[in-house]
Amino acid sequence: MKTEEGNKLITEFMGCASQLHLTEHPFTGEYTDPDEFKYHSSWDWLMPVVEEIDAILADDDFVTISYNRCLIDVYAPSWIFPDKELDSLSFGGLGDTRIKATWNCVVEFIQWYNEQ
Repeated sequence: MKTEEGNKLITEFMGCASQLHLTEHPFTGEYTDPDEFKYHSSWDWLMPVVEEIDAILADDDFVTISYNRCLIDVYAPSWIFPDKELDSLSFGGLGDTRIKATWNCVVEFIQWYNEQ
């Protein structure tokens, strides 16, 4: 997925609104060009998203970030979506850097989450 598309997906997941070609800035609340969003390159932007995902997950679920990979493990996700019969899910991201791997993993998780 392209960086701009992934950042837009993350922004929507974080509850920011869009109007025309502008999107609500997650920190200032002002409407701005989403090309300025830095989820893909700044831990200050990406870690609140990881924390939001972690808040959604149960106590047995976890997010692991190490070296150039990230893993989100969800055990018995039926507590999130009771009408689904799922045992466990894993979302993995690889990248040239730790932040790129984490960004990839977060985007993969959000895509799945939005489809449920």
